Amino acid sequence: MADDLLPLSSGFPDATEAEWLASVDKVLKGRGIESITRKTVDGLAIHPLYRESDFDSATDPRGTPGKAPYLRGATAAPDRFMPWDIRQ
Repeated sequence: MADDLLPLSSGFPDATEAEWLASVDKVLKGRGIESITRKTVDGLAIHPLYRESDFDSATDPRGTPGKAPYLRGATAAPDRFMPWDIRQ
């Protein structure tokens, strides 16, 4: 959803990551952000905050599905009638 369609945060200034971490530290009373990081049964860490820079897709030269240079597919939506595309 575009930010202009539902401007819930429009009355608030943007917070920096440092400000967010300071607020979290205040609430956690010095326990550290790792105290609220959880792990799945498979051992994957679930962090309390994710940023675009945390993912390789932010700078992926292949682009996104449905957009030029079309290296990840011609459409962003899967085919309704053939949802799986298996190749060997």
